[in-house]
Amino acid sequence: MPEPHALTHSPESPSDELKRLRERVAEQTAIIEGQTAAIEQMHERIQELEARLAKDSHNSSRPPSSDSPFKKPPPRSRRQPSGRKPGGQPGRCGVTHSLVDGPDQCVIIPLPGTCAGGTEIATTVLAERHQVVEVVIQREVMEYRIVSGTCACGRAQRGTFPAGIEAPVQVPSGTLQCAVRVAAAPPGGASHRDSRRTRCGASGPCR
Repeated sequence: MPEPHALTHSPESPSDELKRLRERVAEQTAIIEGQTAAIEQMHERIQELEARLAKDSHNSSRPPSSDSPFKKPPPRSRRQPSGRKPGGQPGRCGVTHSLVDGPDQCVIIPLPGTCAGGTEIATTVLAERHQVVEVVIQREVMEYRIVSGTCACGRAQRGTFPAGIEAPVQVPSGTLQCAVRVAAAPPGGASHRDSRRTRCGASGPCR
């Protein structure tokens, strides 16, 4: 039997091989560019979906009923712990209340019981003082009345109320703000009555 002819390939010229390699590189470059564009589109889509999932009734107009029951509510404060202990820090300038020179009331606390020896105790009020400050806001009603009369000529005369006094009962504007300032005023250096007059004004509603 005759032997089958062996398959032979003609050698590829350098120019043909270079052309083939260039075409292959171009094909692979096009594939890589397409994959890169697809990855970018998927990345944008993922970001969009994550932003949509992160929305709830706290950061959007969605009603609370749309919130997931398995999602923890966001923390109220996003501040990171500083590591310092709570309270005043070393080196700070402290602020404290000062004693009032003229208190409204003064209570002298007597000695409890008697001496064990049975003799009379000569007492002396010590200079040490402790004060308790309480802000008392009370209502003060000022009533205005006018006078009427008849002149000798026969004409009737009638007085008028001061400017601003129009309604039968009214509260001057700023009364509530004045009360808040009185409650927040520190009692340092003067009695709280003087401080109240100073902050509200001598002609104000709080006197």
